[in-house]
Amino acid sequence: MRPIAADFAPRRTVPRWLWASACLVLLLVAAPQAWYGFRLAEQARAVQAQVQQAEAARQLALRRRAADARSHESIAAYAQDAAAIARVASFDAAGVLAAVESARVAGIRVTSLEINAVDATARLELEVRDASDLLKYLDDINAAMDAPQRWRLVRSQSATPTNVGSATLVRQDVAARGR
Repeated sequence: MRPIAADFAPRRTVPRWLWASACLVLLLVAAPQAWYGFRLAEQARAVQAQVQQAEAARQLALRRRAADARSHESIAAYAQDAAAIARVASFDAAGVLAAVESARVAGIRVTSLEINAVDATARLELEVRDASDLLKYLDDINAAMDAPQRWRLVRSQSATPTNVGSATLVRQDVAARGR
C-alpha cells in the first residue's frame, strides 16, 4: 500500500478579541434582562402580599356579615315572639269570662268554656232546653260586646223530649289575631 499524502488546510483560530467582544455583548444583553426579572419577582411578591391582605379583609368581612345576619335572625325571632306575646296579651279573656257570667238565662247551662288566647278565640259549649232560650242567651251574651267581638252560633242540636239539646258558641277577636 502506498502512503497518501494529505494536505490539510491550516486551522483558523478565532481571535481572542472576538471572543471577548461576544461575551461582552452577551453580558450587556443579559444583565438588564436579569435586573428586569429581579424587579418583576419583587413586584410579584408585593402583589401576592396585597392579595393575601385583601383575602384576609374579605374573610373578616364575611365573618362580620355572618355575625350580623345571626344577630338579625335572633332579633327577628325575638320580634316574632314579642308579637305573639302581644297578641296573647291583647286577647280580652276577662271580658269573655265576664260575658259568660253575666248572661243568665233559664234553660241554658254552660258545659265547657275553652279560651285560646293564641288564636284569639273562645268556644262555649251549652246545654239547651229550648231554641228560644238559646237565642235569648246569645242576645244577652252579645249585649256588652263590641261588634267585631260578638259571639256566633256555630252548632245547634235541638232538644227532644228525652234529651237536652246542645249548642256551640264561638267568639273570635279579629283585632287580636292580627290576621
